[in-house]
Amino acid sequence: MSFGLLVAATGLAGLVHASSKSSDIVTCATAAATETFEIDRGSLEQPEYARFGLIFCKARTAAPPNTGVEFSSHGPLQVRFFNLTAGSGKGPTGTDPSLDPKVIAQRLGLREIEDWKSLLDEMRSSGKLTATVDGSLANGGLWIGYAASLRSDRLAKTESDIVYSAGAMEAEKLETIPLERSAGRGDKSLDMALSFVTNLLGVIAGAAISYFFFRRQQQVIAKQDELKLFRQRKLEKAEDLLRFFREVYSPLRTLEDDLQAVRNIRRALVLAGIYSMLPLEAMDRMNAICGDANPSGAARGQMLDDLLQSHFRELMVES
Repeated sequence: MSFGLLVAATGLAGLVHASSKSSDIVTCATAAATETFEIDRGSLEQPEYARFGLIFCKARTAAPPNTGVEFSSHGPLQVRFFNLTAGSGKGPTGTDPSLDPKVIAQRLGLREIEDWKSLLDEMRSSGKLTATVDGSLANGGLWIGYAASLRSDRLAKTESDIVYSAGAMEAEKLETIPLERSAGRGDKSLDMALSFVTNLLGVIAGAAISYFFFRRQQQVIAKQDELKLFRQRKLEKAEDLLRFFREVYSPLRTLEDDLQAVRNIRRALVLAGIYSMLPLEAMDRMNAICGDANPSGAARGQMLDDLLQSHFRELMVES
């Protein structure tokens, strides 16, 4: 079984850093905790993230002897509690029990633990982690440890509440435990770089898509305007066009693959001013038909006649 420590547990010893909850019987406060770290086991389908911390409870003046304190948690995290009765006996204003893994392992009767990442698994396999701990307050107060863990593909900030009660008192919220992946300077720089690149790619992709649709819209509008202009000119020259197709085109018309014949027809269209009326697409098609190469293999005369029919059908006279 292999373990990988994502973020080293730092600041293991410290004073209380959360405001305490008060009641008529006990006062509880949380003490320093480690940074969030990732436990990497080959047997787990998802990585497990964990966080350790300490709770110190002290009886108030009016509390009866050996007052019992019970802990529980509420939220998506799995928060487990374990007794640390062999603490120094000093409260939050003094020195709290050491968070050294070896010391906690010895107090819990575990084998020697070298670091936090293996301590959680050892505590779980030894049955030392329970959902609720019921401890009695001694003269020096009660120390309780907790381990908050979560299995997730990708850890975002997650929270759970620690709740405690003493005797017959109503349960009170002690603290909200956050569990989020700690990022080093390199990770933060990488995240910023990835965020910048992602935003930049989004801007570029958006600009490219906008430009594509803009160009497409301009092409459609230009084609519509060109077709509108062609129809207007055809209407204005309807009489001349009717005479051309009856008197000029009809004698020249051919359906054979005759290159010189189709070139003669094109020349007649140019001289009559009809060629310049055509839309650009029709001009290109006509020039291709009259070119030296004939990739389609169809009869040039038939293709040219079909092209003219598609644009001047109502004005052409059958030969």
